[in-house]
Amino acid sequence: SSGPGGQNIQKSLTKCEIRFKLTNASWIPDHLKDSVAQRFSNRINVDGEVVIDSDRTRERSMNLADCFDKLRSTIYDVERDFNK
Repeated sequence: SSGPGGQNIQKSLTKCEIRFKLTNASWIPDHLKDSVAQRFSNRINVDGEVVIDSDRTRERSMNLADCFDKLRSTIYDVERDFNK
């Protein structure tokens, strides 16, 4: 994890990363997938996976929850914008 604290403050890895294959997500309607892909365009790797990471906190479980929150909130935002 980045941030203040010195080089030996934290001995365990806390940064989390999730990979999400947007094309395989059958629960996202097809008409929203393009918009979600545009929002994550700078986070999609060559395998078509959306890569989301977090090192916001010192707890791995909280960082994992933050990754899923980023994904969930982006999908909700896209859906809300589409339905306007």
